[in-house]
Amino acid sequence: VRRKSRPPALQERVQNARRPGELREMSLEEQPLELLKTLAPDWEAVVDDMDRRSFCYLQRRTWPEALLEQEFRNLLDCGHWEKLYSKAGSVTRSTAWYVSDGCCCNYSYGDVNVQPNKRPDCLRSIEARILGEACCLPESQWPNCVNLNLYEDEGQNVGWHSDDEGLFRGCEMDCRIISASWGSSRVFEVALKDRNHASGKPSVFYDTLQSVTLEAGDICSMEGLFQRHYSHQIAKGTGGASSPASEASPKTDEPKSSLSSLSPETVSAGVRINLTWRYIVRHKPYCPLSK
Repeated sequence: VRRKSRPPALQERVQNARRPGELREMSLEEQPLELLKTLAPDWEAVVDDMDRRSFCYLQRRTWPEALLEQEFRNLLDCGHWEKLYSKAGSVTRSTAWYVSDGCCCNYSYGDVNVQPNKRPDCLRSIEARILGEACCLPESQWPNCVNLNLYEDEGQNVGWHSDDEGLFRGCEMDCRIISASWGSSRVFEVALKDRNHASGKPSVFYDTLQSVTLEAGDICSMEGLFQRHYSHQIAKGTGGASSPASEASPKTDEPKSSLSSLSPETVSAGVRINLTWRYIVRHKPYCPLSK
C-alpha cells in the first residue's frame, strides 16, 4: 500500500473544505459494526478512519495462479457483457449485472440502465471461495447482487466516484462492498471527498490520496460510511488508449456476448476483470422484492 498522506483530522478537514462544520460519526462502540477484518485474517488497512466510520481493507492473493487463470477464462466466456461509453464515444469498460432470485432491479450508469441477467453457473464456485472461504461469511449473509466489469486495455477505467446509488444507500447508512480482481494489475485510488471545490463540481482532496495496486486474486472491501466520505477510482494504466466507439459494436441493440476470443496473452496487455458484490437494501418500485 502506498500512502501519500494520511487523512487529516476532522477539524483540519473542515478548514480545508471551508465548511461550517463536520459531524463526527458514531463510533464503533456507540454503534457496533462487524468488519470483515474481525471475521477473516490477513486484511491490511488502506483506510482505517474511525472518526468518519470509513474503512477500506485489502486481502492479498493466496490462491493458485492456475485457479485464477481458469476463473478469468470462465468469466470472460460466461459474462453477459455490455459495453459502456463515455460522452466522447469511447468504450470505458464492459459490464454485466446479476441479482438474487425474484429481483429485477436495473443498475444505472448515468443515463444508461443495465438489466439483470440470469446468474451464470461459474459464479457459484467463485462466490463460495471469495465470500465464504476468504471473507468467512455464512451464505445467509452473502451480498444479494454482483456487478462484473471488464477492462480490455489500460485506457479503459472508471473515474472518481462513490457507490451512492439508491439501491445500496451507501451514503445514508453502513454499507459493505466486496470486490475481487482477475487478470492484469491496476491501481486503485481513494481520497476524501471535496464537496465544496472551487470548480463547483465534486472533487477530492488530493493530499489525502492513497493508492494500492490490485493484483489478480486480491480482495478489497469498503465498509461503514466509506461511500459518504470517500471517493475511489480505478486509474488508467500507462499504456493503451480507450477503444473509440467507431471501432466498437453499435451502442444500440448491441447483443450481449462473451469475449472468450481474447487470448491468454491479452492479460499482459492490460485485460482485467473485477467483480463487486453489494447489498441491495432499497429495491426499485417495479421490483417484486420492494413490497
